[in-house]
Amino acid sequence: MATTSSCGRGSQVWARITGGEKWQKAEVIQREPGKEVVVALFEAGNRSISSRTSLPATALRTRLGGLCARAALCLFGRVGNLHGKFHEAGSSSEALEVSAHSVWENVLRVNSDLAWDIFAHTWDEPLASAISEAYSPVSLVAEPQPKIGDVESFGEACRRSVLLKAEKEAREGFHYDLAVLMRYDIFVRRPLHFSSLVPTDRLWTGYWCSIHAEDLSVREIVLTEDQIEGDVRFRASGVLAPSQFSATGLHDFWFASASRDLDRFASWGQAVPGYRERYGLSSNAIPVHVGHFYTYLHARDIGLRLGYLGISY
Repeated sequence: MATTSSCGRGSQVWARITGGEKWQKAEVIQREPGKEVVVALFEAGNRSISSRTSLPATALRTRLGGLCARAALCLFGRVGNLHGKFHEAGSSSEALEVSAHSVWENVLRVNSDLAWDIFAHTWDEPLASAISEAYSPVSLVAEPQPKIGDVESFGEACRRSVLLKAEKEAREGFHYDLAVLMRYDIFVRRPLHFSSLVPTDRLWTGYWCSIHAEDLSVREIVLTEDQIEGDVRFRASGVLAPSQFSATGLHDFWFASASRDLDRFASWGQAVPGYRERYGLSSNAIPVHVGHFYTYLHARDIGLRLGYLGISY
């Protein structure tokens, strides 16, 4: 990945002033996680400070041209396959290859002003070497899936992946400017622009509202036994779109936020029992036992503002 430096307090950097392409010599005065970087700008040709300003980390470069803005991609869960449900066809390196190519092209390379580190956690132990080859993660843990429910396993995978990132931050004494939590089993069809989010005080994800896509694969999930043809919950074709029967929830393809906020959010799986006790299943808050609703409740309860980006997956 790209050359990077912490660009911490006292570092000499190049700063790109907002609205222009010109780079100016500067010194970092203050850098705090989740905030713009305060720099002192030098007058051209001398060491006199002309002014101070605040800039996103993406607008700074080291004196040798390295990137100052650091981002973490935390991959989690099962790799999946190209043919159907995981419990029917398992995971395959073929699916990993297709998905990884789309992530490199439409996530990592299109956000080239972020210096990316990749962290990978998976329950697919046999695919550990394939994941390493596809993503070159700085940290990879592949281990047996615990004998817990699917939703709880999903939540635990999120937590363990983000923990790999947090451990590197603790060892090296820094925080990433942006952290992205993403499933393996997605295909990103168009560029997903994250650079403009830095710095951010929100938890970003895809838009909740979606359509019932009949042209996609059969989902074989029936959410009600009432045989009413007009009720989308009864239809077993197309893609499961929870927004069709619930006004609130979060898609779980990916989440992006400031690093510390993702640390807090990634523990949502541990809050599931409490939410079930508080609201009960088949309630307005938890109409179905899936992560979409627990992630929404957890983000709300820990005070994270939500932001949405709309692209095709």
